[in-house]
Amino acid sequence: MLEIIKRTEGSPSGKEQIDGSKVQIGYNSWGHISIRVVQTAECMPADGPYPREKDTLIVLNAQTSRELISFIKDKVNY
Repeated sequence: MLEIIKRTEGSPSGKEQIDGSKVQIGYNSWGHISIRVVQTAECMPADGPYPREKDTLIVLNAQTSRELISFIKDKVNY
């Protein structure tokens, strides 16, 4: 599960929860961290139900990725 909180000063916070069967976290060659939440849903086509995946992808920019990695390294004394 992943929770996204959107805040604007003077307004109530908006929260969105993304539930999924698995989460993948990656770091690409451009220095961006990506988070993929995979959800499985039943489809009902004419030939019968079958599982179908949909996903939500969140990609952090390079600066935010560096700051997050630095924060994690600092907290775990890496």
